[in-house]
Amino acid sequence: MSRARGFESNIEVSELYCEEAVARLQECCGELGTAPFACVYRAAVYSEPGCGESVLLDPGVDPDIDASVSRCLQRTSCEAMVARGICAAARDPKAQGASLCL
Repeated sequence: MSRARGFESNIEVSELYCEEAVARLQECCGELGTAPFACVYRAAVYSEPGCGESVLLDPGVDPDIDASVSRCLQRTSCEAMVARGICAAARDPKAQGASLCL
């Protein structure tokens, strides 16, 4: 599990990228309304009952916006986000993080 260097908290690097993306969307698009993005990471949990087999107990959770989309949003001007429909997509309650910056 990668952790953000220089931080005392247990924030996962993927959570940080997601938080930066949400901040950028809010900066360029204003309030996102009812389309919140979850920036939480929780590792999958497996049990090992024996004989080398593992059973998935909890699939875990990845942040809604990944590092590649976050980097794309950071590179995209606010004007381009509006023109390309990124802001409208981000306000959609069914928004998928991966579809924001294709």
